[in-house]
Amino acid sequence: MAMTKYKIQNIPGNSFFHGVVFLDDGFILASPEIPVDERIKKLILKWEFQELSAEGEPGNEPPRDLLPFFENPEGYASASPDTDDDGRVIRATEIYTQLTEFTGQLLNKVSSNFNAGQAAEQDSGNAGINYQELTKKAREFCRIIQKENRYLLRIMQYKHKANAEAGNQYHDSSLFSLSTEDYQVSHTVNSLILSVTMGDYLKLSDDQLIDLAIATLLHEAGMLHIPPDVYLAEKPLTREEHRAILAHPILGFNILRSLNFPQDIRLAVLEHHERENGSGYPQRLTGGKISLYAKIIAVACSFEAITSTRPYKDAMDSHSGIIDLLKNEGGRYDEAAIRALIYSLSIYPIGSYVLLSNGRKAQVVDVDPDEPRYPVVHILGQSGNAPVKTSPIGLRILRPLPEKESLEK
Repeated sequence: MAMTKYKIQNIPGNSFFHGVVFLDDGFILASPEIPVDERIKKLILKWEFQELSAEGEPGNEPPRDLLPFFENPEGYASASPDTDDDGRVIRATEIYTQLTEFTGQLLNKVSSNFNAGQAAEQDSGNAGINYQELTKKAREFCRIIQKENRYLLRIMQYKHKANAEAGNQYHDSSLFSLSTEDYQVSHTVNSLILSVTMGDYLKLSDDQLIDLAIATLLHEAGMLHIPPDVYLAEKPLTREEHRAILAHPILGFNILRSLNFPQDIRLAVLEHHERENGSGYPQRLTGGKISLYAKIIAVACSFEAITSTRPYKDAMDSHSGIIDLLKNEGGRYDEAAIRALIYSLSIYPIGSYVLLSNGRKAQVVDVDPDEPRYPVVHILGQSGNAPVKTSPIGLRILRPLPEKESLEK
């Protein structure tokens, strides 16, 4: 649906719009469930704005279809709340695939419209990447991730294992293609799921979650102009290659600036490799000088990277990856962001396999928001059994299981 401009003084009081309401190209004023009331109108006029942009006609009730991401039978997968666990996993697999397809198309647009790191002299419409349109998609993604993050996090674990052991058979192999995915696309999708889940834990507003999602989708935009054989190289980098890697956040920032993306999103892209202790790049910022979105993305994409197989390294298992970040050696990461990751995934992340104190093997399927050390597990080999909460005095986790050991009888 096309955007329409409305004179502030002509909008009836307490009006709802079908989509996101923009004050200008870089500022979200309200989402569909938030009315543009008299108080907001007075503030806008006080700021000397005379009009806003929105989808459709204003109405006196919020739109009924606030969740098109779930309810479109020809779009994203749909399932009733009482769908069994296998059904929810299959649905999450379909959602993950759709997220991957959209991300691939988005990154391809970024890559194809710029030459060798120099932004083409064209506006955002000609570039095929529009902030307002991307905002609508990001809003859908945030909704689905908030609702299905437990299952999507399990899919992430399955995909990591599929890529690490391509060609081998395992119990969920029917759900996935075992061919190696494009690194940037898979890294972006996984980082998106983690970032939005962490942002939800941190109680970010809807508008903040949307901008965090957009920033995560585009956080490696600058890397798209570096050949994969450089950033996935198994050999030492040359000085020129190393400088190109260090410069990619700046390039990403410039790309988004040329497309008129808001400053908060551009700064997240610029700063996602900065570290709390000043050891990051490209500006060696410290602590409070780093934007919130960048702090969240830094932890999310670092966890995703260390738990993924790359040509130059083996993947660290998810439990070890959590512990590695928890140590936070040198104070590199924001403590609140690390806490958000741990309380979202647990010490034994969702999707990982563990050995229980009763000798049974299990998969972690949920986290206890009050105690991340003792997650909820599904015991393997027991059909129809309900998930079980682990604890320090009852059923407890002895240790994580490598993938191969988890499948042995």
